[in-house]
Amino acid sequence: MQECIERYGAKVWSLTRRLGVPEHEREDVAQEIFMDLWRSSGRYDPRCGPEGAFVIVVARRRAIDWLRSRGARAHLEHPLDEEQAARLAAPDAGADAGSDGARAAAALAELPPAQQHVIALAVVQGLSHGEIATRLRMPLGTVKTYVRRGLLRVRERLTGPAVTGREARS
Repeated sequence: MQECIERYGAKVWSLTRRLGVPEHEREDVAQEIFMDLWRSSGRYDPRCGPEGAFVIVVARRRAIDWLRSRGARAHLEHPLDEEQAARLAAPDAGADAGSDGARAAAALAELPPAQQHVIALAVVQGLSHGEIATRLRMPLGTVKTYVRRGLLRVRERLTGPAVTGREARS
């Protein structure tokens, strides 16, 4: 557990800050996140992705759950401003240009602005596809397509060509 905290503590702290967890609550939320990671460590499968990605996915879900349980969702309801969009596209300050974060940010920046906005609402603000569709007055199917195709393009840039459902069946 100590090694996990040492390795991923700064990333978890940064994530809680980006999601809007109040500063005086971040330590409690981070502790809950690491306890959840400890309990769910058996679910990690290295064939599905790197350990760091697993940590961030669990941390993000746990932090959003924490915010929702406290009724602290107000910050999620405001439209994404340009600063927030820039933070989504920018890797952490300590990341080098060859890091996954920097490469993902570069791939995200190549997407059309509308697609970037939809992905930012999903990733940064934690909105569901239905909430995004309602907020942007966009068909639900379009939102789902924007998110799926956008994330596939980002993944493709990180790992090489992705296999979509149709390609896998043919």
